[in-house]
Amino acid sequence: MDFWEFMWSSLIVLFYVGLVFMWFFAAFDLFARSDLSGWGKVLWLFAIILVPFLGVLLYYIFRPVSAQWWGAHDTDYAYIARDQQMAEIENLSRMRSQGMISDEEYDQIKRRVMTETPATGVPGSTGTPATGPV
Repeated sequence: MDFWEFMWSSLIVLFYVGLVFMWFFAAFDLFARSDLSGWGKVLWLFAIILVPFLGVLLYYIFRPVSAQWWGAHDTDYAYIARDQQMAEIENLSRMRSQGMISDEEYDQIKRRVMTETPATGVPGSTGTPATGPV
């Protein structure tokens, strides 16, 4: 085998490896989407399997931008966590103004609420172990 045959064979192998990755990503993305019904997923899966190159190409062309499953929900969790923090601080200030908790307790609980931001992107999860009772 000479140099050009090796280069041509390598190019074909790289092309097919890229197609296989695109095929697997399209199939994985198809099942992760929540905007398609079961029959829609089945039809797209048949298109991707029966006509691999054209099916994957058409899937990527007609796939809506809003169907991203990677990262679209992380920002939603951040807003939910921030809203939960603000609601808890408002409740604390109301309790302090009514005399239910002291200023020291208010400062301590407010500091805990402000430092417990969700590190995992899941509301209510701090990502750190508990340090004891407040």
